Amino acid sequence: MLGERYAYEPWTFTTLLRAARRDEDMLVRREALTLLVSKFTHRKGVREALNFSLRDPDWSVREAAVRLLADHYRADSRTWKQLATLAADPTDVQLSLLAGQTLSWLPKADPDRMPTLRASGR
Repeated sequence: MLGERYAYEPWTFTTLLRAARRDEDMLVRREALTLLVSKFTHRKGVREALNFSLRDPDWSVREAAVRLLADHYRADSRTWKQLATLAADPTDVQLSLLAGQTLSWLPKADPDRMPTLRASGR
């Protein structure tokens, strides 16, 4: 509700940024990240918060970060490379599979450019 009702108040951005990175409750982190990316997509610090959330200890926050990355930054040339790197990362199997699947949804997805998951032991 904070982001929806007060989205254009000067303090909202910093509050959401702080909550997305530091709140103890994963539900708050996930919702703050979603509102932050949805309302302030191109503002300085948002992409960094999203990148930070890709390593959140909670799976649902990492999942939201991947989906938000693809939904809001699909035109950014860094997005393909970032998702391909995540897809090939053997340290987080769930995130790796989600990133690989998400790559296939991006515009102009090319099967020949998809990372191989076999290289990471899957």
